[in-house]
Amino acid sequence: MQSWSRHGGGRYRVGTYAVWIDQTLSNLSSEDSATQEAAATALMATGDMRLLPKLEDMRANADRSLRMVIKPIVDLLKNKAKLAGKRPTIAGQPRRI
Repeated sequence: MQSWSRHGGGRYRVGTYAVWIDQTLSNLSSEDSATQEAAATALMATGDMRLLPKLEDMRANADRSLRMVIKPIVDLLKNKAKLAGKRPTIAGQPRRI
């Protein structure tokens, strides 16, 4: 039985997705700014909050230029995590828990 995962509008086999994520994370460290930007855009498009620990580890050991590339990705994923934890309420109605 094959496992499938859906991220960023695409459908990948779970093993393929993991390989793609690893390659994309390594592209963040590229000397080529276009490669870095493409990797950052792709990671943000996934919206995969499971990337946060990997990105935090990378940022902790990175130089300033790489930290600047990683920061918007981390910020977006953290904000998405916060929003996922909140449920919208309708004005005038109590929030149900």
